[in-house]
Amino acid sequence: MRDPGDVGVDVVIDNYNYAEFLPRALESARAQTHPAVRVIVVDDGSSDGSRQLLRDLGDDVEVVLKENGGQGSALNAGFERCRGDVVIFLDADDLLHPQAAARVAAAFAAAEPPARVQYRMDVIDAAGSPTGETKPFGHLPMPSGDLRAAELAYSFDLGWMPTSANAFRADVLRRVLPMPADTYRILADWYLVHTTTLFGPVRSLDEVLASYRVHGANNFEHQQAELDLGRIRSNIRLAQPTVAALRRFGAELELPLPPRTTSLADLGNRMISLRLEPRQHPLAETRRSLLAEALRTIPRRDDVSAAMKSTYAAWFTAAALAPRPLARRLALRYRGTSQPTEDLIQVASVGLIKAVDRWDPDRGVSFAAFATPTILGELRRHFRDRTWTIRPPRELQELGLAAARARERLDLELGREPSAAEVAARLRRAPSDVARALEAGRLRTLASLDGASDAVGAEDDDYRHAESRATLDRITRILDANARRIVRMHYEDDLPQAEIAARLGVSAMSVSRILRASLERLAAFLTPAAA
Repeated sequence: MRDPGDVGVDVVIDNYNYAEFLPRALESARAQTHPAVRVIVVDDGSSDGSRQLLRDLGDDVEVVLKENGGQGSALNAGFERCRGDVVIFLDADDLLHPQAAARVAAAFAAAEPPARVQYRMDVIDAAGSPTGETKPFGHLPMPSGDLRAAELAYSFDLGWMPTSANAFRADVLRRVLPMPADTYRILADWYLVHTTTLFGPVRSLDEVLASYRVHGANNFEHQQAELDLGRIRSNIRLAQPTVAALRRFGAELELPLPPRTTSLADLGNRMISLRLEPRQHPLAETRRSLLAEALRTIPRRDDVSAAMKSTYAAWFTAAALAPRPLARRLALRYRGTSQPTEDLIQVASVGLIKAVDRWDPDRGVSFAAFATPTILGELRRHFRDRTWTIRPPRELQELGLAAARARERLDLELGREPSAAEVAARLRRAPSDVARALEAGRLRTLASLDGASDAVGAEDDDYRHAESRATLDRITRILDANARRIVRMHYEDDLPQAEIAARLGVSAMSVSRILRASLERLAAFLTPAAA
């Protein structure tokens, strides 16, 4: 084992039009406690003032200016300047924690150093304030050890971290770089993370060593519960060249190659793309062929339980057969509002996919009856989150959303509605800032949603009620009026427990107790239908 202090760490910051965030990324790289750190910044043809910022840097940072060629091209250019033993690629909108380089240097100083080290990240908003979330969620383990066989068999089903949460052994990078720059103009971490895994073990550090920033221009993270079909199609297009690179390196390393490299995550992306926007789907395939490939792949997954295999099979079967016209029909109820029709169809399609995830055919409820409340709930959430009477500054919006999420999590953790001071402490923000953000949330309006269906009118009321309320009407009649109201507010209107409590003038604990007791009664009631 070598002295960790002798392990040289190069931090390569790739930047394209992130002048707003670049100074903080630079500051975090320069503030590393490890004694042997070099900082390299690659500007990929920015036009937003980034280059003016870079002109004022001292001699401790090497600057590379190049024409725009995409992320893969920028990482290739940065690695050409590296001289250390370890490389961290830091996206310009992310941050490294001060001890990051020291921690990864210690991991690489082992007698048998890993090919790659990954670590957890906390999530921050555009202003740099913590949202209270982490990547991955704290209870989820990160894969470690010799993962070569899994990488070659089902690479995209493994839980990997984004670019800034990885450190790579430099001699391994020399084996796989330069990457094909035209192919990986975005999502270059796909190539780096997957290919380097074939050259040695992966070490996962169970500590937060970087911050992942979520903001309006972020191409890889979405703050709303939406499907970004453009991103899904990008993932589909990148899967094929990444699998080809994996199999090429696997052959060079004389690793056992499975007959096929097939990931359920990739098959799921392809099914979603094909179902929701078939004309823009990048591959020539059918629902039947995708379903058949999934059902062939699932039994070969020895790493998952029989119950999970059944769940996968049910999801692909339901996704292949789910009636998309239902989502379109429900979305068109709100035609004529301020929201574009295509956006509404997209939101309704998200609800359709969520319904596929949750539907249990053994309950004896038709898919249309089950899916309709889910789709309508997704549409209501879209109006709730996107329709404002007066739109406050983006920072205030983001803090308000973070506060609402933190309040709901604390409600579950504490078993009661948290105080404003407790929410502020969770977010590490001043109570006055949190109160102002929550007050701004009241600028949202829902009035247009309530009147939208009357203004549009073309659907028969009896048909709408039979379709949208079939599930709840049938099963909640065994509950008393108060319990029925709370169940509807939580599962049909998608309101958090704290908001229900505020509306009804009761405690969040009371709402939680009523929901729990109601679900137990409903489960007992539904048991005969499932038999």
